[in-house]
Amino acid sequence: MVIVIKLLVNKFLNTACYFFIDNFRRTENKDERSRRDTRWLSHDRAVSAVRQCLPALITSLEREASKRSDATAAGLSMFVKNPNFIASIYMMSDVLPHLSRLSKSFQKTDVDFTIVDTLVAATQLTLTRLLASYGQHMKALPQVLEELKGYGVKGGPENLTFHDQVYIPYILNVIENLHDRFPDNPVLEALTLLDSDLLGDDPSEHDWIHQTKLQTLVDKFVSIGTKENICSEWKGQKDLLYKECKGLGFRQALHKIVKLGHLYPCMTKFAAIGLVLSVSTADCERCFSCLKRLKTPLRNRMGQKVLNCLVNISCEGQPVEQFDFEKSAISFAKGKIRKFLHKYE
Repeated sequence: MVIVIKLLVNKFLNTACYFFIDNFRRTENKDERSRRDTRWLSHDRAVSAVRQCLPALITSLEREASKRSDATAAGLSMFVKNPNFIASIYMMSDVLPHLSRLSKSFQKTDVDFTIVDTLVAATQLTLTRLLASYGQHMKALPQVLEELKGYGVKGGPENLTFHDQVYIPYILNVIENLHDRFPDNPVLEALTLLDSDLLGDDPSEHDWIHQTKLQTLVDKFVSIGTKENICSEWKGQKDLLYKECKGLGFRQALHKIVKLGHLYPCMTKFAAIGLVLSVSTADCERCFSCLKRLKTPLRNRMGQKVLNCLVNISCEGQPVEQFDFEKSAISFAKGKIRKFLHKYE
């Protein structure tokens, strides 16, 4: 039942979006929200847009079905007036904002993966609380269904078996899905061993926690070294982290540890893993979006070298307000001797 409801909602969102976008003359609302199957954020926006304009959506679809004899509009109108569909929209309006906030935290350029486990656990806990108590929109659902009876919605909350058949299984599936999508959280948490700010005032305090994290890293990265060698290095590096890296921040501390490879070869490899570990694909997707903006049909002759430079400048370069144009011009002029041909010489 949960899978059927999800597929039906997704199909409706796609069909309604294409129905209004294909011909702008059908509606005055030109800001219909499209959605993608793998995007929590786009689902959230699409569901929110449908919930906010539900009466207008029903009216618009019925007008298209009656005046233009549009079969697609008639089918969408019947579907959107189904109480189970309306309940699904209101249920998702309570669930998706929490998933969207989690998704946004992974879209930053410099994600601190040490907080991933905490963020995921907090989201799961919030969703678990929705099992015991409805959210804001689900609490308003009975009143909404009563109000929508004037728009042809048949059946009130007393006719719904939605709670047991859809609501509970849906949230349980979302929680399980979150657990499956982040299987390496214990490893990410273990790498916080190298975070100097978590050592506290006494580096020997909570030693059993440090040993647990070391064991997790040893079990995951078997090729780096034996537990005896790693524990021996940790004893010396722990004091170094406390004295030299306190207050530097996690990534700065990792950079400093990497430079000490001749002293702590095993711990240096753990630090290198922490620096190159990718938490999300946001940076990669951001680069592809940048590439699409740069290589337009009018610039289709652009070479790979120039394109790489422009992408690096766009993604990693300084803001225009901070760029030193004078220094750049001088560097360009000193690069090689160039001939400047003047048209009217």
